[in-house]
Amino acid sequence: MKLIQSLFLLTSFAILEACSPSSEKNTALSNQVDALASQVESEISTFKKITILDHHEMAEEEDVNIPPAILTIFSSPKVNATLLKKSQLIGLDLPFKVLVYSDTVRTKVAFTSAEFIQKRHGLAPYLLNDYSTAMEQALTSVPDDKIAKLDLSGLSAEYGIVKIKSEYDFTTTIQNLKDIVMSQEEAKWFADVDFQKEASEIDFPLLPNTLLLFGSNAQDGKSMADSPLLGLDAFCQKVLVFEDESGGVWIAFNDIIAFAELYYSRSSEVQQTTNASLIRTFKKAITISEVME
Repeated sequence: MKLIQSLFLLTSFAILEACSPSSEKNTALSNQVDALASQVESEISTFKKITILDHHEMAEEEDVNIPPAILTIFSSPKVNATLLKKSQLIGLDLPFKVLVYSDTVRTKVAFTSAEFIQKRHGLAPYLLNDYSTAMEQALTSVPDDKIAKLDLSGLSAEYGIVKIKSEYDFTTTIQNLKDIVMSQEEAKWFADVDFQKEASEIDFPLLPNTLLLFGSNAQDGKSMADSPLLGLDAFCQKVLVFEDESGGVWIAFNDIIAFAELYYSRSSEVQQTTNASLIRTFKKAITISEVME
Protein backbone atom coordinates (compact mmCIF):
# COMPACT_ATOMS: atom_id res chain seq x y z
CA MET A 1 0.00 0.00 0.00
CA LYS A 2 2.84 2.35 0.87
CA LEU A 3 4.49 1.57 -2.46
CA ILE A 4 1.29 2.47 -4.33
CA GLN A 5 1.00 5.72 -2.37
CA SER A 6 4.61 6.58 -3.15
CA LEU A 7 4.13 5.94 -6.85
CA PHE A 8 0.99 8.05 -6.80
CA LEU A 9 2.83 10.94 -5.15
CA LEU A 10 5.72 10.72 -7.61
CA THR A 11 3.36 10.67 -10.58
CA SER A 12 1.38 13.59 -9.20
CA PHE A 13 4.59 15.57 -8.65
CA ALA A 14 5.74 14.90 -12.20
CA ILE A 15 2.40 16.10 -13.57
CA LEU A 16 2.48 19.23 -11.42
CA GLU A 17 6.07 19.90 -12.45
CA ALA A 18 5.20 19.58 -16.13
CA CYS A 19 2.31 22.00 -15.66
CA SER A 20 4.25 24.45 -13.49
CA PRO A 21 4.80 28.06 -14.60
CA SER A 22 8.52 27.31 -15.04
CA SER A 23 7.81 24.36 -17.33
CA GLU A 24 5.26 26.37 -19.30
CA LYS A 25 7.77 29.19 -19.70
CA ASN A 26 10.46 26.80 -20.98
CA THR A 27 8.01 25.32 -23.47
CA ALA A 28 7.00 28.79 -24.64
CA LEU A 29 10.65 29.82 -25.14
CA SER A 30 11.36 26.60 -27.00
CA ASN A 31 8.38 27.19 -29.28
CA GLN A 32 9.54 30.76 -29.93
CA VAL A 33 13.03 29.54 -30.87
CA ASP A 34 11.55 26.92 -33.22
CA ALA A 35 9.26 29.50 -34.84
CA LEU A 36 12.02 32.07 -35.39
CA ALA A 37 14.41 29.45 -36.75
CA SER A 38 11.69 28.32 -39.19
CA GLN A 39 11.21 31.93 -40.30
CA VAL A 40 14.93 32.26 -41.00
CA GLU A 41 14.92 29.00 -42.93
CA SER A 42 12.01 30.21 -45.06
CA GLU A 43 13.94 33.35 -46.04
CA ILE A 44 17.07 31.54 -47.30
CA SER A 45 15.47 29.51 -50.08
CA THR A 46 17.62 31.32 -52.66
CA PHE A 47 20.81 30.39 -50.80
CA LYS A 48 22.63 27.09 -50.54
CA LYS A 49 21.67 25.51 -47.20
CA ILE A 50 24.66 23.91 -45.49
CA THR A 51 23.20 22.59 -42.23
CA ILE A 52 20.80 23.36 -39.39
CA LEU A 53 21.93 22.36 -35.89
CA ASP A 54 19.45 22.12 -33.04
CA HIS A 55 21.88 22.38 -30.12
CA HIS A 56 19.21 21.72 -27.50
CA GLU A 57 17.95 18.58 -29.22
CA MET A 58 21.47 17.23 -29.79
CA ALA A 59 22.47 17.86 -26.17
CA GLU A 60 19.27 16.23 -24.96
CA GLU A 61 20.27 13.04 -26.78
CA GLU A 62 23.19 12.84 -24.34
CA ASP A 63 21.08 13.76 -21.28
CA VAL A 64 22.56 17.25 -21.20
CA ASN A 65 20.08 20.06 -20.64
CA ILE A 66 20.72 23.44 -22.25
CA PRO A 67 18.44 26.33 -23.27
CA PRO A 68 16.92 26.14 -26.77
CA ALA A 69 19.35 27.14 -29.53
CA ILE A 70 19.23 26.50 -33.29
CA LEU A 71 22.05 27.43 -35.67
CA THR A 72 21.36 27.85 -39.39
CA ILE A 73 24.32 27.88 -41.79
CA PHE A 74 23.82 28.82 -45.43
CA SER A 75 25.99 29.94 -48.32
CA SER A 76 26.36 32.30 -51.27
CA PRO A 77 29.32 31.31 -53.49
CA LYS A 78 29.60 34.80 -54.98
CA VAL A 79 29.71 36.55 -51.60
CA ASN A 80 32.14 33.97 -50.22
CA ALA A 81 34.52 34.15 -53.17
CA THR A 82 34.66 37.95 -53.20
CA LEU A 83 35.63 38.09 -49.53
CA LEU A 84 38.04 35.13 -49.64
CA LYS A 85 39.91 36.82 -52.45
CA LYS A 86 40.83 39.50 -49.90
CA SER A 87 41.90 37.06 -47.19
CA GLN A 88 41.82 33.28 -46.89
CA LEU A 89 41.20 33.56 -43.15
CA ILE A 90 37.76 35.09 -43.69
CA GLY A 91 36.60 31.56 -44.45
CA LEU A 92 36.54 30.99 -40.70
CA ASP A 93 33.58 33.41 -40.49
CA LEU A 94 31.83 32.16 -43.61
CA PRO A 95 29.36 31.11 -44.81
CA PHE A 96 26.39 32.93 -43.24
CA LYS A 97 25.47 31.91 -39.69
CA VAL A 98 22.28 32.78 -37.77
CA LEU A 99 21.70 31.57 -34.21
CA VAL A 100 18.23 31.64 -32.64
CA TYR A 101 18.55 31.06 -28.91
CA SER A 102 17.06 31.56 -25.48
CA ASP A 103 18.88 32.75 -22.37
CA THR A 104 16.03 31.27 -20.22
CA VAL A 105 14.39 34.71 -20.07
CA ARG A 106 13.87 35.78 -23.68
CA THR A 107 14.40 34.61 -27.24
CA LYS A 108 17.03 36.35 -29.36
CA VAL A 109 18.63 36.09 -32.79
CA ALA A 110 22.39 36.53 -33.21
CA PHE A 111 24.34 36.43 -36.45
CA THR A 112 27.82 36.98 -37.83
CA SER A 113 27.56 40.62 -38.82
CA ALA A 114 29.41 42.64 -41.43
CA GLU A 115 30.84 44.70 -38.57
CA PHE A 116 32.23 41.55 -36.98
CA ILE A 117 33.98 40.44 -40.18
CA GLN A 118 35.18 43.98 -40.91
CA LYS A 119 36.83 44.36 -37.50
CA ARG A 120 38.22 40.84 -37.27
CA HIS A 121 39.76 40.86 -40.75
CA GLY A 122 40.55 44.55 -41.26
CA LEU A 123 38.33 45.10 -44.30
CA ALA A 124 36.97 48.31 -45.78
CA PRO A 125 33.22 48.56 -45.04
CA TYR A 126 32.19 48.73 -48.72
CA LEU A 127 33.61 45.23 -49.32
CA LEU A 128 30.84 43.85 -47.13
CA ASN A 129 27.89 45.50 -48.89
CA ASP A 130 26.78 42.30 -50.64
CA TYR A 131 27.25 40.31 -47.42
CA SER A 132 25.07 42.77 -45.50
CA THR A 133 22.37 42.71 -48.16
CA ALA A 134 22.23 38.91 -48.11
CA MET A 135 22.10 38.76 -44.32
CA GLU A 136 19.31 41.34 -44.23
CA GLN A 137 17.33 39.08 -46.55
CA ALA A 138 17.77 36.14 -44.18
CA LEU A 139 16.54 38.26 -41.26
CA THR A 140 13.60 39.87 -43.10
CA SER A 141 10.91 38.26 -40.95
CA VAL A 142 12.75 38.63 -37.62
CA PRO A 143 11.38 41.51 -35.49
CA ASP A 144 13.95 44.19 -34.62
CA ASP A 145 13.44 43.64 -30.89
CA LYS A 146 14.54 40.03 -31.29
CA ILE A 147 17.95 40.91 -32.73
CA ALA A 148 20.66 40.51 -30.09
CA LYS A 149 22.85 43.58 -29.61
CA LEU A 150 26.29 42.01 -29.35
CA ASP A 151 29.07 44.04 -27.75
CA LEU A 152 31.98 43.89 -30.20
CA SER A 153 34.09 46.53 -28.45
CA GLY A 154 36.59 43.86 -27.43
CA LEU A 155 37.00 42.62 -30.99
CA SER A 156 40.28 43.33 -32.78
CA ALA A 157 42.17 42.12 -35.86
CA GLU A 158 42.38 38.29 -35.92
CA TYR A 159 40.78 38.14 -32.48
CA GLY A 160 40.50 34.59 -31.17
CA ILE A 161 42.01 32.98 -34.27
CA VAL A 162 44.42 30.09 -33.71
CA LYS A 163 46.47 29.57 -36.86
CA ILE A 164 48.93 26.69 -37.25
CA LYS A 165 50.97 25.54 -40.26
CA SER A 166 50.44 21.94 -41.36
CA GLU A 167 53.29 19.58 -42.17
CA TYR A 168 51.10 17.87 -44.76
CA ASP A 169 49.66 18.84 -48.12
CA PHE A 170 46.14 20.24 -48.35
CA THR A 171 44.26 17.01 -49.07
CA THR A 172 46.15 14.96 -46.48
CA THR A 173 45.65 17.66 -43.84
CA ILE A 174 41.88 17.49 -44.31
CA GLN A 175 41.86 13.70 -44.21
CA ASN A 176 44.02 13.59 -41.08
CA LEU A 177 41.70 16.04 -39.33
CA LYS A 178 38.64 14.00 -40.27
CA ASP A 179 40.27 10.76 -39.14
CA ILE A 180 41.38 12.05 -35.75
CA VAL A 181 38.12 13.87 -35.06
CA MET A 182 35.94 10.90 -35.92
CA SER A 183 38.07 8.61 -33.80
CA GLN A 184 36.87 10.56 -30.77
CA GLU A 185 33.93 9.15 -28.82
CA GLU A 186 30.58 10.86 -29.60
CA ALA A 187 32.07 12.92 -32.46
CA LYS A 188 29.65 13.93 -35.23
CA TRP A 189 30.51 15.30 -38.66
CA PHE A 190 28.11 17.94 -39.96
CA ALA A 191 29.46 19.33 -43.24
CA ASP A 192 32.40 20.37 -45.42
CA VAL A 193 32.26 23.73 -47.18
CA ASP A 194 34.65 23.65 -50.14
CA PHE A 195 34.99 27.34 -50.96
CA GLN A 196 37.29 26.70 -53.93
CA LYS A 197 34.78 24.31 -55.49
CA GLU A 198 31.93 26.77 -54.89
CA ALA A 199 33.92 29.55 -56.56
CA SER A 200 34.82 27.39 -59.58
CA GLU A 201 31.12 26.90 -60.24
CA ILE A 202 30.83 30.64 -60.89
CA ASP A 203 34.19 30.83 -62.74
CA PHE A 204 35.91 32.58 -59.84
CA PRO A 205 39.49 31.36 -59.17
CA LEU A 206 40.42 30.70 -55.54
CA LEU A 207 43.24 28.89 -53.79
CA PRO A 208 42.29 25.66 -51.95
CA ASN A 209 40.12 26.58 -48.96
CA THR A 210 37.74 24.29 -47.07
CA LEU A 211 35.79 24.72 -43.82
CA LEU A 212 35.19 21.60 -41.72
CA LEU A 213 32.16 21.49 -39.39
CA PHE A 214 31.83 18.90 -36.62
CA GLY A 215 31.13 18.53 -32.91
CA SER A 216 30.24 16.41 -29.89
CA ASN A 217 26.67 16.60 -28.59
CA ALA A 218 27.57 16.07 -24.93
CA GLN A 219 30.72 18.22 -24.72
CA ASP A 220 29.31 21.02 -26.85
CA GLY A 221 26.12 21.03 -24.79
CA LYS A 222 28.00 21.26 -21.49
CA SER A 223 30.09 24.13 -22.83
CA MET A 224 26.97 26.01 -23.95
CA ALA A 225 24.89 25.31 -20.82
CA ASP A 226 25.04 28.88 -19.54
CA SER A 227 26.67 30.42 -22.62
CA PRO A 228 24.29 29.85 -25.56
CA LEU A 229 25.92 32.56 -27.71
CA LEU A 230 28.93 30.27 -28.14
CA GLY A 231 26.72 28.34 -30.55
CA LEU A 232 27.41 31.07 -33.10
CA ASP A 233 31.22 30.95 -33.31
CA ALA A 234 32.51 28.03 -31.24
CA PHE A 235 29.92 25.25 -31.55
CA CYS A 236 29.79 23.37 -33.76
CA GLN A 237 33.58 23.38 -34.08
CA LYS A 238 34.94 24.93 -37.25
CA VAL A 239 38.38 24.27 -38.71
CA LEU A 240 39.49 26.13 -41.83
CA VAL A 241 42.11 24.44 -44.01
CA PHE A 242 43.68 26.65 -46.66
CA GLU A 243 46.69 26.92 -48.94
CA ASP A 244 48.65 30.16 -49.28
CA GLU A 245 50.23 31.56 -52.45
CA SER A 246 53.56 29.85 -51.75
CA GLY A 247 51.90 26.45 -51.35
CA GLY A 248 52.00 26.38 -47.56
CA VAL A 249 49.04 24.70 -45.87
CA TRP A 250 47.47 26.14 -42.73
CA ILE A 251 44.64 25.38 -40.36
CA ALA A 252 42.73 28.04 -38.43
CA PHE A 253 40.04 27.72 -35.78
CA ASN A 254 38.28 29.77 -33.12
CA ASP A 255 39.59 29.86 -29.58
CA ILE A 256 36.61 28.95 -27.37
CA ILE A 257 37.96 30.86 -24.37
CA ALA A 258 38.41 34.05 -26.41
CA PHE A 259 34.75 33.97 -27.48
CA ALA A 260 33.52 33.13 -23.98
CA GLU A 261 35.42 36.21 -22.77
CA LEU A 262 34.12 38.34 -25.67
CA TYR A 263 30.44 37.53 -25.09
CA TYR A 264 30.33 36.72 -21.35
CA SER A 265 33.56 38.15 -19.83
CA ARG A 266 34.24 34.72 -18.33
CA SER A 267 34.96 31.12 -19.23
CA SER A 268 34.07 27.86 -17.50
CA GLU A 269 36.26 24.91 -16.62
CA VAL A 270 34.39 22.79 -19.17
CA GLN A 271 35.07 25.36 -21.90
CA GLN A 272 38.74 25.56 -20.94
CA THR A 273 39.10 21.77 -20.97
CA THR A 274 37.33 21.47 -24.33
CA ASN A 275 39.48 24.21 -25.84
CA ALA A 276 42.76 22.65 -24.67
CA SER A 277 41.68 19.22 -25.92
CA LEU A 278 40.79 20.55 -29.37
CA ILE A 279 44.11 22.36 -29.75
CA ARG A 280 46.03 19.19 -28.85
CA THR A 281 43.92 17.14 -31.26
CA PHE A 282 44.35 19.51 -34.19
CA LYS A 283 48.12 19.85 -33.65
CA LYS A 284 48.46 16.08 -33.58
CA ALA A 285 46.59 15.75 -36.88
CA ILE A 286 48.90 18.10 -38.78
CA THR A 287 52.28 17.12 -37.28
CA ILE A 288 54.10 14.26 -39.03
CA SER A 289 55.92 12.96 -35.96
CA GLU A 290 52.63 12.89 -34.00
CA VAL A 291 50.63 11.03 -36.64
CA MET A 292 53.39 8.44 -37.20
CA GLU A 293 53.54 7.47 -33.50
